[in-house]
Amino acid sequence: MKTLRTLTAAALGFRRGDRVRRTSQTPDPHGWVGTEKVETRYGNFEFKNGYPTAEAADKLYELRTFNRAVEAYLSQLPAISMFYMRKGLKDLGADASNKFAIFETRLDSQSLF
Repeated sequence: MKTLRTLTAAALGFRRGDRVRRTSQTPDPHGWVGTEKVETRYGNFEFKNGYPTAEAADKLYELRTFNRAVEAYLSQLPAISMFYMRKGLKDLGADASNKFAIFETRLDSQSLF
């Protein structure tokens, strides 16, 4: 149940640690409290008695999986870039820490090896 609430909060745009306090004097700025349908940029999510329907929960799980895949890709991109840069330099002959590559001409954004 905690996971479902976390997914719902994530789909609605809340960050971890955000606290939403509602009192009788505090109006709901987004119009989410007490609604049976929440419209977000990720789609519309239906709720019954404050809980997401099975279809909404499935959408939220798909959204979480997609977001995690993007996060994993972006977090590993620098390491993969460094690996292939080192591999390319090794192919040019800089295969030890005391060797480096010297190019005949300066490199620019149009250079291809």
